[in-house]
Amino acid sequence: MRFHRISALATLGLAALSALLTFGCTAPAQPSGQPGPAAPAADSGPVTPKVNRVIVAAEPPSIESNEVRNLSSFYLWQLRPMYEFGFGNDAKTGKTIPGLFTEWKLEPDGLSYRFKLRQNVPFHGDNGNVTVKDITTAWDETSKPDSLGGQNAVSRPSVKDWERVSDSEVLLHLKDPNPQALSSIGSTVAIFSSTDMAKRGPGTMTTAPNAGTGPYQYATRSQSAYVRFERAQNAHWSGVRPDFPELEIRFIKEASTRLAALLTNEVQVTDLPEDLKKEATNRPNLKLAPALASTNRVLIQPHGVYYKDLSNLDMGMKFPDSPMADVRFRKALSKAIDRDALNKAFFGGKAKVNVRMQYTPNWPGWNPDWEKRFQDEYGYDPAAAKKLLADAGFGPSKPATTTVLLAPADGLANSLDILEALAGYWRAIGIDVKLENMDATTMTLKYRNADFPNHIRIRATGADQWTGITSYDSGIKPTRAGGIAIPEADKTLQQILQTLDEKKLDDLIRQAGNIWYDQHVEVPLFSLVPEVVVNSTIVAGYDFPGNVSGGWTHMENLKATR
Repeated sequence: MRFHRISALATLGLAALSALLTFGCTAPAQPSGQPGPAAPAADSGPVTPKVNRVIVAAEPPSIESNEVRNLSSFYLWQLRPMYEFGFGNDAKTGKTIPGLFTEWKLEPDGLSYRFKLRQNVPFHGDNGNVTVKDITTAWDETSKPDSLGGQNAVSRPSVKDWERVSDSEVLLHLKDPNPQALSSIGSTVAIFSSTDMAKRGPGTMTTAPNAGTGPYQYATRSQSAYVRFERAQNAHWSGVRPDFPELEIRFIKEASTRLAALLTNEVQVTDLPEDLKKEATNRPNLKLAPALASTNRVLIQPHGVYYKDLSNLDMGMKFPDSPMADVRFRKALSKAIDRDALNKAFFGGKAKVNVRMQYTPNWPGWNPDWEKRFQDEYGYDPAAAKKLLADAGFGPSKPATTTVLLAPADGLANSLDILEALAGYWRAIGIDVKLENMDATTMTLKYRNADFPNHIRIRATGADQWTGITSYDSGIKPTRAGGIAIPEADKTLQQILQTLDEKKLDDLIRQAGNIWYDQHVEVPLFSLVPEVVVNSTIVAGYDFPGNVSGGWTHMENLKATR
């Protein structure tokens, strides 16, 4: 089987990739998609923007850094304009396509991947072209034990070593079959210059990040205020040339302040909650720009059910007395919520209830029974929620409690308001809810140490199925808190990591999904199409697929109004 665009990454899920890519993938030298959109039509003529610098207002990231290994894929969006990956994502379809890798395939031994690099791709500045050394250096840095990179979760322990074939070809050798490795290398590792790293070390908050290859290059940063980029001096390999010579990502936490900045033309692009979108688009110059492909999935992630020992899942839990350890408590969290009311209040009724957050009918393991059972299992029923708490032993002598972390979900402008509403629903069934603000450094440390004994956080993701499962469902993430630890499901997940047979993979993923569904490892909320608001007198349009990897993407596609 031969793929020219490996849409399997986006539509079939990464767990089946090793089986699907046995005969490899070969790509055209000049693909039409991301990194960067298709080149402008030849007769479109040059564009002279009305402003030199386009400004995008975004919620501040929980973690801010100029060092790639300090940024998981959820926070890397702040540097995405300057970086690229082995795989890209088509701006109009969201499908995975060739990026800095032009070909990749699973070798006959089933334990090695062969990657071919795009040739003559220059790094920003005087840092030469991309070679195999840059790929391996980026992997080594971002997979260090203290890295926040997602590849640390499952794939790093499976990587044996790298074998350089030439400057443009490399073999990745694995210790055991692991479909996650392909995604880790291709989709989560931002490629930076090893030459730049050798000359001056990693970037810091006062020095530039290590050079990348994107359509924009780094200019400057003011911590907690903005990051600025300028159009790359070298022509981009895809033919993409951003319309705007400069791009600024400005960090503005309050949605009302972002709207005010938009109305006064201090910024030209931003995301807003539904009520403010309506207010904004009453102005003739402010328009909605919806995502073209993927949706954003919104969920509530409980924390507090962690394994004592990840090497032995039968050793029990770190916090055995946590309320979260009782499935009846977790189920009550769902049954307390009126999703229809939330949808109307925060999304204008445009969102769709998502019955299983990391599964869709087009992905492996889908079970149509989940939809049929959803109302009984998860649907709004405050009386049933109260009975669940009583059955679990909660009452005056043993109050039901939890702590909601007031940390915004990337790409979800009204996430804190949603949390406040959810806290009200949970209080109405008798749960004593504490709302807690926490600085990003403390939160990161607690995630790494699996040290949230009874906490709740809102999350938004457009991740592929495998990343979603390992980030939000599974309890076997070694470097930070993942989902609720359910030994039966996580043992099934470990079988998946050792399986290359496509039919068996589908069955195993369904088995794990059934367990997670019945065990209420998350509180599912909605799927929605991300929308941003643009000042149409400055920005004519914005082609982006949705939340590909956390936060903003494809900002080089902001088109200037003629």
